[in-house]
Amino acid sequence: MCGPGSKKISRRALLKAAPVLAAAPYVLASSALGQRSATPPSDRVAIGLIGCGRSGASRIEGYYRLRQFQIVSVCDVDESRREHIRSRIERREKGVKAVRDFREVLADDGIDAVVIATPDHWHAVIACAAARANKDIYCESPISLTVREARRIAQVSGRYGRIFQAAMGHRYYNSYRRACDLIRGGVLGKIRNIYVPLGSPSQYCELGASSTACPRGFDWDLWLGPAAAAPYHPNRCSSGYEGWRSYREYCGGSLVSYGTGAMDIVQWVLDADSTGPVEFIPPRQEGEKTIPLTMRYADGTTVLGARGPHEGTVEFVGENGSLALGVGEKGFTTWPENLAAASLPRRPEKRKIGEDAITDFRDCVRTRAQPPADAQSACRSVTIAHLACIAWWTGRTIKWDPAKEAIIGDDYAARLLDRPKRMPWRC
Repeated sequence: MCGPGSKKISRRALLKAAPVLAAAPYVLASSALGQRSATPPSDRVAIGLIGCGRSGASRIEGYYRLRQFQIVSVCDVDESRREHIRSRIERREKGVKAVRDFREVLADDGIDAVVIATPDHWHAVIACAAARANKDIYCESPISLTVREARRIAQVSGRYGRIFQAAMGHRYYNSYRRACDLIRGGVLGKIRNIYVPLGSPSQYCELGASSTACPRGFDWDLWLGPAAAAPYHPNRCSSGYEGWRSYREYCGGSLVSYGTGAMDIVQWVLDADSTGPVEFIPPRQEGEKTIPLTMRYADGTTVLGARGPHEGTVEFVGENGSLALGVGEKGFTTWPENLAAASLPRRPEKRKIGEDAITDFRDCVRTRAQPPADAQSACRSVTIAHLACIAWWTGRTIKWDPAKEAIIGDDYAARLLDRPKRMPWRC
């Protein structure tokens, strides 16, 4: 659903530069994809793809890799994008629908699940509508534009008994799972500090009307959707970080786009999927020293929005040593080195998860088991990123009650937990 004027920066390239997000698509060579399926279409999970920009397009190969999914409908407000994606899919299978309005996808009783790959300001509206339409949901990260939207997704998907999976692929990486086991097993001792390069928040868009006319076949009003009415400008809807991701109306900036994935790793490793930090302190100057964004959990564990001493994508520092993700051939490195080889008691898993996010989504749709990155955990992780933005935007320390999901003692900041939506769009 990204509009024209998008810069040619691939999602894969961005993710390679910041692997902490770990939400990259799973791709196989086209030669492998050309094999005939042993699974008849009637037994496959029927998918509706909502959003045909780079993120949505990149998912196609991953779903066809399994040959147990069938993409039967694609949706985008940009006619050229949706027709391009339809033509790609129809090289394998005919009869794919291409529609402008996501409500047509949700009204199709033949569709089992949807992949939501739109700009962020649409995620919650579509996810909640999909749950009410009895569709299972795979949603790109971040799952919401606000704190309250994220909680609403968790509530509605739970109420309707839907499978909800956020694109948090790092929870399937063997190296990350080993690192998680080491830290939870106490190898580092009590965790004191965690270093995470989080980026910065978005700012309000000040673009006026463009001298360039809105392209034919592009529904600008539907692209805006729940966001405030605004004149068309190609930079508003371009997909690079100078486009919609940099504007507060549509996204929380890199602090939310990248920070959600980073904080999801922290939450997962700390076994804190049902809670979160209690204090958010914006960046500040102390003399000549810059103190980065700081977040603290109730037990004193501190997250600093900066790279750690070993340049890891996420770095955990404990009483007994450090562990940095994204460093070394094994996917992580410990200091001292021998900590990585520690023997741990076998932890029973609630269920055997698939080898990657897409495989697991298929399994969850069939078994009705929730994935590791379900609506509840995704809600908590994106909430942290949104609260960090609020602290940054207001320049004030935010006190947060994770149990009540409420900001303490700051009515102005509390108003930023949500924002109004244009009619008729609601969660």
